[in-house]
Amino acid sequence: MPSVVAIATRRIDDPLPTNVQHLMTRLASHFLVFYIEPPADFLFLLRNPKFLMRFFRKRDSGLLKKLTPIIFPFGNRLQWIKKINQKIFLVQTRLFIKQNTHRPYILWLFSPKDFYIIKHLCGKLLYFHITDDYTAFPGKAGLGSRSQVLSQEYYIITKANRVFVTSKYLANAKSQWLSKITLIPNVADSKHFEKAKFSSLPIPPDIACINKPIVGFIGAIDYYKVDFDLIHYCAKENPKISFVLVGPVGKGDNTALDSLPQEDNIHYLGEKPYSQLPNYIKAFDVCLIPYRITNYTKACFPLKLFEYLAAGKPVVSTNLPAVYDHHDIILIGEDPQDFNRLIRRALHEDSPEMVKARQRIAKISSWDQRIEGIKNIIIKDVEKCCRAISLTK
Repeated sequence: MPSVVAIATRRIDDPLPTNVQHLMTRLASHFLVFYIEPPADFLFLLRNPKFLMRFFRKRDSGLLKKLTPIIFPFGNRLQWIKKINQKIFLVQTRLFIKQNTHRPYILWLFSPKDFYIIKHLCGKLLYFHITDDYTAFPGKAGLGSRSQVLSQEYYIITKANRVFVTSKYLANAKSQWLSKITLIPNVADSKHFEKAKFSSLPIPPDIACINKPIVGFIGAIDYYKVDFDLIHYCAKENPKISFVLVGPVGKGDNTALDSLPQEDNIHYLGEKPYSQLPNYIKAFDVCLIPYRITNYTKACFPLKLFEYLAAGKPVVSTNLPAVYDHHDIILIGEDPQDFNRLIRRALHEDSPEMVKARQRIAKISSWDQRIEGIKNIIIKDVEKCCRAISLTK
């Protein structure tokens, strides 16, 4: 059975793991997985001594083998350094794979900017995993212009054996390649977030001191994604409700803490370890997905939906295409006034029966079921590829 070479877009221990980390760490229960982290340059290492210490620690865990390629700084500014860094990245990755296996592998890409790798890392199969509308990413993501992204994406899709997408919106946008498309919506680590219902789970001091009721959000706090005007409006309309946002500020764009809405009942608690997120959600009375409606958010499928549901909490969301399939279990606001009304409704209509119903939905949409399906897809693709090769001999 081939191994998997994942060119990841996030570090394996990122405090806000995406489907990249969730998927690959779980696939490593069935396949040898080479997790190639985003490169780190020398300046980054010098400025982040904690990361440097982590870099020299043992990084392998069973069938999951991690590599953090080291490159030169300023590659995002100078084209000639970028070209050198690409070659350095490829050399380190090839050597890493060769040292650990001689088996054929599946090359698994998550970003259009990694298109150049295809010519140099020839896997048995090529998978392209599309999680967002990459043309709508903020400039900080470093993906280039819209035309560049479209060109890179087109190149990868034409070469790919299979293209995974995480939302129906993305599937429709790529419908010209329908025969290659496989829809696999994001799911949650339901067992982890179910802990929020345990009476023994402690509530952290920085949220325990905040007045109830608490309406909360967990995730990246960025202007390109979160509708802060909406949060500000709801906070002003409900001075006795506390609005708590847990997560890093400006991780995906240039959002600054002092630019965010400031009210006595709005609280920014900063980034927290993934292990503690259920503790914070436990303190929430209502969970929010207050996303702007843009080309970017129309294409995304928020992981936090099923995380909130696994915790048994009521969820109020803006009208994202991805959440509409769950309109029978969550509340979806059409405009600020409706969103605000639904927050009040959620606070007063919760019940033990609804808690159980939410957790049932989360269990159905868990990583256990998702990985089993993806594992079967991989096995079928490999068998098909082997048959095709034997017919050509």
